Amino acid sequence: GYGMLAAQAHFGLLRPPPCDTANDESNCSPAEGGKAAMLYIALYTLALGEGCLRANIPPFGGDQFDENDIEESKQRSSFFNWYTFSISLGGAIGLAGSWPRVGSPCIATNARV
Repeated sequence: GYGMLAAQAHFGLLRPPPCDTANDESNCSPAEGGKAAMLYIALYTLALGEGCLRANIPPFGGDQFDENDIEESKQRSSFFNWYTFSISLGGAIGLAGSWPRVGSPCIATNARV
């Protein structure tokens, strides 16, 4: 899914023509045919993959621990805590990590003006 979106963003033949969003009277052409199909397939693939992954990892991980063993019961609780922490930390790093790459050229360009 991510690869398809990256390819569509990179190659001009796979995306619709540029559109002037600042001008209210511009006629923007929507993505049609294969371009639209590729976009929707990529988005649905991402949604399906993320949905299946996030819904299935906790039960499969939690099932590895014996409920009747006190020590494993504690480890099971720890597993869910670390799993939730890791997912949240990964999202935060992904969000915060993209700002220096995207924001630095913006700041440098505006500082020259």
